[in-house]
Amino acid sequence: MDFRYRPIEWAYWKRTPRPRLMHFLSLLLFCAAFTDATAQDREPDIDFGQRLVGARCVVCHGSDSLAKMVERCTNTHGEEYLDVFLKDHHAPDDDARADIIASLTCPKTPE
Repeated sequence: MDFRYRPIEWAYWKRTPRPRLMHFLSLLLFCAAFTDATAQDREPDIDFGQRLVGARCVVCHGSDSLAKMVERCTNTHGEEYLDVFLKDHHAPDDDARADIIASLTCPKTPE
C-alpha cells in the first residue's frame, strides 16, 4: 500500500497524535480537579454516620463504652484527635470519617 496518495489530514494526524492526546489529558485533569474540589466541600451526613457507627464501631466496642470513649477523647484532645485516630482505625475514607465524627459528636436530642 502506498501512502503518498492519502489526504493531508490523515498524514498530519498520523505523524502527530500528540494534540489529541494533550487535549484528552487536559480535559481529564480538569475533571479530576473539579471533582476533588466538590468532594471536599460536602457537609457531613449524620444519619449515614450513625449507620456507619452501627456497622463499624458498635459491633466491637458496644454503644455505652463507645459513648464514654468518644466523650473522654473529645474532652481531652478535641474533635481533631478523633479524625487522626479514626484514620488509622477502620475509617480511612475522608467522607465516611467526617460522617462518623459528625454523628458521634452531634448533640443528642431526647425523643
